[in-house]
Amino acid sequence: MPRKLKEATCTTRVLEALRSRDDFTDSLLLRSLTGCSLNQISAACTHLRKYRVIDVVIEPDGRAWWFALPPESDARQYHVDERTPESAPRKKRRAAHGPR
Repeated sequence: MPRKLKEATCTTRVLEALRSRDDFTDSLLLRSLTGCSLNQISAACTHLRKYRVIDVVIEPDGRAWWFALPPESDARQYHVDERTPESAPRKKRRAAHGPR
């Protein structure tokens, strides 16, 4: 059975794009840099802003410009560089009710 290729999440791609640009970036440019949909970019930016990884400046016309904060301000509890498969097989669940 072939191994599943590990693909970066949209959150990871958005963060990498913002850190590599080192400048203000709007959602349309993030979409072209990452290949994610605008909904995925919005969700990723909201998540990253919650943990102080990125921040936003909103112009009076409503246009949002995202930028990366220094890595020291990152408030996420832990970082997983690479996921590893579980060592023990998962247990099968029993039915919540008995046979009928």
